[in-house]
Amino acid sequence: MYMQIESQLAHFPFLFMPDQIPYSLSEGNYREFLRHYDVEGKGLWKWELPNETTPTNMGYDRREESYILPEECLILETEVTAEGSFKVTDWESYYKYRGFDMSSPIALLLHWPLTLWYIIQHCIKQDYNIVWKKPEIDIHIIGVEKEVMLMSVFQELGNLLPENLINITMYGRNFPKKLNGEARMFGNVCVQVCRKLYHKVNQTSEPDLVIGFNAGIAAYSSWLDTLKKIQTMKCPAYFTDCCQLTIDISKQIVLDRLNIYFSDCKINPFRSPLKKSSPDDRLSRYSNAFVFHMLRLNVQTGIT
Repeated sequence: MYMQIESQLAHFPFLFMPDQIPYSLSEGNYREFLRHYDVEGKGLWKWELPNETTPTNMGYDRREESYILPEECLILETEVTAEGSFKVTDWESYYKYRGFDMSSPIALLLHWPLTLWYIIQHCIKQDYNIVWKKPEIDIHIIGVEKEVMLMSVFQELGNLLPENLINITMYGRNFPKKLNGEARMFGNVCVQVCRKLYHKVNQTSEPDLVIGFNAGIAAYSSWLDTLKKIQTMKCPAYFTDCCQLTIDISKQIVLDRLNIYFSDCKINPFRSPLKKSSPDDRLSRYSNAFVFHMLRLNVQTGIT
């Protein structure tokens, strides 16, 4: 069953290298790929393949916010209007909308904000029948790690939603202590960082959306307490993962332990093109490959 979608997962419209057909990168050739574009270890790309020279206890450095690539930097600094953004449904339509060449590797950094865009603009409408018309959107990103070092990429979410003020609060433990309490503005996006597990935070109000990127729920026991908290909330709760098999395992564990149901997963059109392999099986893994959400229990109608 899982092998049947391998070709679909590996299909991307990109032409990253000259004279090559679209393909998915593998971890083995990724460092060489970054060197080809002269971005290895530079700016935001530093966090794509950290090595022994990459500091792990540093604070957030504004000098590391750069996309490095000159043309991409210019495009991402250009304001866009909300008109026409509704046509953005996948990488190809996004690249055309923003004016990127299909050979640009920028998707390797932008799959984080574009996944969030996809959930806000498409998934929530379909799954919850919600269309946000409010000027301010509050989002909690939980279980963060690498996302904290890449916080500036979420400015592109704001670029695609220029009429909204977007408040993002990141919760997690696996990032440098110095970043706790960090608060930054990126255009119309405000990002705050809280170095705590989500279920240990006392909140006075609910966000509009909770999301856990690459959740790996089955791998971390702390997710159980976090999911119990989210179950009591009324807002939409979405998760992504790199592999359908891990999602199915997670769903069964959560159902057995907490009696919480999740939706079927669907392939994320804004998943990362970087393919990672596992020594345990032959399945490919892509960051943010699949999207699924928590189902709410309606007393009258059952699971919704």
